[in-house]
This record gives sequence, structure tokens and C-alpha cells, in this order.
Amino acid sequence: MAQTTTAITANDVAIYLDDDGGTPVDISGSSNEIGINLDNDLLYSPSFGGEWINRYDAGKDAGFKISVVYSTANDEAVDILNTWYFTTQPGDRTLSIYIPDDNPGSNLYQAEVKIGNLSMNLGSGDASPVLVTASFRPNGSVALSTVST
Repeated sequence: MAQTTTAITANDVAIYLDDDGGTPVDISGSSNEIGINLDNDLLYSPSFGGEWINRYDAGKDAGFKISVVYSTANDEAVDILNTWYFTTQPGDRTLSIYIPDDNPGSNLYQAEVKIGNLSMNLGSGDASPVLVTASFRPNGSVALSTVST
């Protein structure tokens, strides 16, 4: 098999998250890492008299996780996430992830998501920037498309 010549890097992945006014904000500059988990939930049942299990597609689900640098600036990732989390009824926000970047031809994963959790570890002896991890679950479908413009 020939070696691929189309491998990508994650250096320019673009992440947009709606602010509290519904405006997409590019939080890529604050982000350190993103994880996308696409699940195909399966049900199974044994067949009567058979030795093998039958599996059935039960539905799709996904999870998203980002790590962002804690910054005290307004309208950066942590500010947007904290505002969202501490709202009485946080609701859905649009999460858009462009791979390898937000130029035409790139893949766009997009979903209306709910915030699952925010976590941070603060060690007094650690001089590294503080990272905040946020996880999201879609409320409905996840779309995959190709950026056209």
C-alpha cells in the first residue's frame, strides 16, 4: 500500500462556539486540544439455538471535549463557558469544528450542544497555564459537511 500524502495536522483546527447572544465566536486561540467521540449505539440479542450474538443499530450519539487556556479576558473561551454554565437554564449553543482549518474543502462538524461539565486542576506548584476542560453532548444530530466558502 502506498504511503498517504494527504495527512493533516491539528495546528489550524478552528473551533467556534456561540456566545450568549448566539454569535459564533472563534475560540481556537484559547484552545489547546479538542476531542470528538462519535458513537453508534448497538443493541444485541442472542439468536435462539445459535451460538453467535446478533447486533442492531440503536442510534447515534456523540461527545465533544475541549481544553482551553484560562484567560481573564472577556469574550475568550473561559468567559464564554463560564457565562454559559452559570446561566439558570444554560440551553443549547452551536459548536462548529473545522478540520484541518476553516477554509474551503475542510470538514465541518457541527451540532447544537449542551454543556456537560467544566473542570480544572489547580496545583500551587505548577507554573504552567491553567487548562479548563469542557465537555458537550449534542441535543439532536451532528452534521458533517464540507466547507464551500
